[in-house]
Amino acid sequence: MTIIFSIKKFSVLQKKVMYYYTFILILISSFAFINGCTKPEQKRYVYIIGGAHKGERIYHFKANKIYHSHPWEILAIEANPYLIDKIPKASDTIVLNKAIWIKNGKIKFYFSSQEDNFGSVYEKHPVKIAKDSVLILIDSIDFGEWLQKNFTLNDYIFVTLDIEGAEYEVLNKMVKDNTIKYIDYLFVEFHPGIGGQSEKKINELLQKIKKANVQVKRGEM
Repeated sequence: MTIIFSIKKFSVLQKKVMYYYTFILILISSFAFINGCTKPEQKRYVYIIGGAHKGERIYHFKANKIYHSHPWEILAIEANPYLIDKIPKASDTIVLNKAIWIKNGKIKFYFSSQEDNFGSVYEKHPVKIAKDSVLILIDSIDFGEWLQKNFTLNDYIFVTLDIEGAEYEVLNKMVKDNTIKYIDYLFVEFHPGIGGQSEKKINELLQKIKKANVQVKRGEM
């Protein structure tokens, strides 16, 4: 009788332990589901200024009613290191001293102090032939790859691009590798002749961008 009782008691204990661990596993699974599967991904609203210069477009953007419609993040990207300190600083603004380009690394950059510090990565740009033209080596980023690494397709990305001729090569590569899809709205200024592109090529590129469901507008900044 004593042996039978001990076996029954041990069996009951085993069941209690099994039920306990089963309950713990259920709790862990439920916690993972609630926090991982049902939690919606937060949408970010990002305004990226390619070729920020002295931050003029930051002032224009903040004066527009769209700025007050969402909690915007502003990223001002400027290649010229001598302009970085002139870009207005704010808690919602990040300033990057990089050249927007088609690959990561170093690239030649030409600028002229007598042209209000405008510059370009192209030798054919007017600042290259200016008497006070300066050549420096700066960091460059693959813009499409950078967008892909730092944002999601769920984010709303508004881009203004005025990069003195490089915009054609940058956008053309983004169309080819499909990173253009990370942009929701694009306002771009093209510089025909500087980057080797013709009006025909520019118009063809604009059509490809539109087919990628990107709202795009061409203009001067």
